[in-house]
Amino acid sequence: MRRHVLLDFDRTLNDSDYVYQRNLDGFLELTGQEVLQHWEAIHREILAKEPREKHEDLDYHYRLMIERWKLRDPEEIKAELRRRIRAAQEECWYATALFEDALPFLHRLKDAGLTLHIATGDYARLKAAGIEEQAGRKLFDGCFSESNLGIGKGKRAYFDRLLAKLGLSPDDAVILGDSLANDIGPANEVGIRTVWVRRKGEKAKSEVIPDVVTGSLFGALAYVLTW
Repeated sequence: MRRHVLLDFDRTLNDSDYVYQRNLDGFLELTGQEVLQHWEAIHREILAKEPREKHEDLDYHYRLMIERWKLRDPEEIKAELRRRIRAAQEECWYATALFEDALPFLHRLKDAGLTLHIATGDYARLKAAGIEEQAGRKLFDGCFSESNLGIGKGKRAYFDRLLAKLGLSPDDAVILGDSLANDIGPANEVGIRTVWVRRKGEKAKSEVIPDVVTGSLFGALAYVLTW
């Protein structure tokens, strides 16, 4: 049996929080962390309630944030927020903030003969290319996101469609991800093995139970190599 490893990108391989916080720091005299928390709350609500075409509609995100903060000069503020978010987003596309363990971990899996795939929300091919450029080798056989699966990552159907595209059964795959809602829960529903990478020691806030919980990629190495 050929074993396939599905890898989330943001907060699993790449420290995307750091990138966004650095780009957002000082906006409206807030810290980057404060702005990011507001932004993520709005994004989660859009994913849960709005149709697919709204999920990556940044203008819609900006409008909701401006409305909720009841800010004056909304167009000027929106333009500044757009500039900062876009800069952070593009920086993440190119994997500029990989965690220290990311490349050594990926090399180890590839050298062991496992088949690797990026399974992220968007821009999977760009993110994979950014990692491979730094690695100096091809690492990923597949790149999956909403654009080629037709559904957002927080749904079971995301993983059903991914497995169907690869011609795999759930027993053939394991996923490593940081989000119980977007990675672990939906993969559990399908029957894929799951590794929750909680780098910041997050507490579980749901009934979702991963197969493995780790604070780093290397904490899951033995499991991924031998399941």
